[in-house]
Amino acid sequence: MNGGTETAIINGKKVILSDGTTVADARKHLGSLVGGDQFLVEDPTVGTMLKLGDHDRLEPGRQYRTIPPIVKG
Repeated sequence: MNGGTETAIINGKKVILSDGTTVADARKHLGSLVGGDQFLVEDPTVGTMLKLGDHDRLEPGRQYRTIPPIVKG
C-alpha cells in the first residue's frame, strides 16, 4: 500500500477507502453500512454478480453491493 486513497461506491453511497482495501478492511471501517454482509461486484464481461471473499481487494471506481447472509433455520 502506498498510503493513498480511492473512491468506490458501496450500496449506492460513495465511500473513500485506503489503497488496497480488502473486503475485510471495508467491513471494519464501514461498520453499520455493510456489517457482515456478502460483497458482490458486477462482472463487466457477462453482467452477472460475483461474490467477493474477505481477502479480495476493492478496486477504485467500481460499484459494489452487499446482501445479508442467508440464514437457514
